[in-house]
Amino acid sequence: MRVLAWPAPSRLQTNPVTALVYSEFEKEGVHVEPYSSWTMREPAADVFHVHWPEAILWGRAANHTPFMAKLAAHHALRTMDVVRRKGGTVVWTVHNVAPHAFATHHHERVWAQFFPKFRRKVDALIGLTSRSLDLVADSYPELRDRPHAVVPHPHYRTSYPAPPAIMEARTAIGVPADHFVIGMIGIIRRSKGIPRAIDTFRKARRRKETLYICGHCPDAELAAEIRSAIADDTSVIFDNRPLPDADLVRCFAAADAILINQNSTLNSGTLLLALSMDRPAIAPARGSVVELAETVGPGWISTFAGELAPAELRTCLDALQGQERSMRAPLDPYDPAVVSRATIAALRDALARRRAARNLHVAV
Repeated sequence: MRVLAWPAPSRLQTNPVTALVYSEFEKEGVHVEPYSSWTMREPAADVFHVHWPEAILWGRAANHTPFMAKLAAHHALRTMDVVRRKGGTVVWTVHNVAPHAFATHHHERVWAQFFPKFRRKVDALIGLTSRSLDLVADSYPELRDRPHAVVPHPHYRTSYPAPPAIMEARTAIGVPADHFVIGMIGIIRRSKGIPRAIDTFRKARRRKETLYICGHCPDAELAAEIRSAIADDTSVIFDNRPLPDADLVRCFAAADAILINQNSTLNSGTLLLALSMDRPAIAPARGSVVELAETVGPGWISTFAGELAPAELRTCLDALQGQERSMRAPLDPYDPAVVSRATIAALRDALARRRAARNLHVAV
């Protein structure tokens, strides 16, 4: 089986999830080729495996030259047609129901024209949880009857260096050694609801609790909003900088818990990353979060309904601080090798279904 992967693993990626998903493919005799919007030759693939169709909007060219995003959309749709015409199949692993944000109104228009056409050409779906597939079907009813499989998000334990001791980590980044530290760690986007989280934390906090926000914020206006929300409150620390792997691990090691306040959550890689670092998390009861919380068991994920508010945050903080838990999060179902082999099985099944349906159509 030949898989055209969009995106395929790359040393330029900050998120190693695709490297984990494809980690067992070559061992199992499955060839993975990277898809590129700028390759003109026709693909020789059995499966076009798409993770983020919004990648048509990614990259310097698409960001700065509006026509290039439209060209990338056209190329993706044409590739889907070519693969299907040659007897292959298109499988979408659904990470998001929709992009978190659009850089410009032009990007939003390109997406609005592209995405309905994309959905019509998808033959099968992979959801990271059963709940995520239900939510996708609710959002896009035409996908409800497509063949589907559930394959979880892999954990990240094998992808990062070993963490330092908590006190060493706190000393290195200047976080109070005797405080309960709530971290919001990673690339800072508007969709993560950080100004609201700051305001909520300031109203809900108790003595010796610190909110530590660390990661690169490429949006200068958002960075200014975050600083304004903090004002002169020393219980909130904003460390606006890129995070190489060693620094990322150090930030997680310095935190007692991770706060996620994503405005729209289908699946959360940040939540899996927190658990991979053996840090409990507070997250909205949306998308796949509730199902993940049930799988890993009590003490690891405390959820809140609706918008984050002081009373809900206080309840979650008290629950995490008062709950006994194991030293390591129980993540066996999310082992990358297990996930990779399950992905192979799902892609093979989708290909077999597509070819059976095509042969039946020809016979009729």
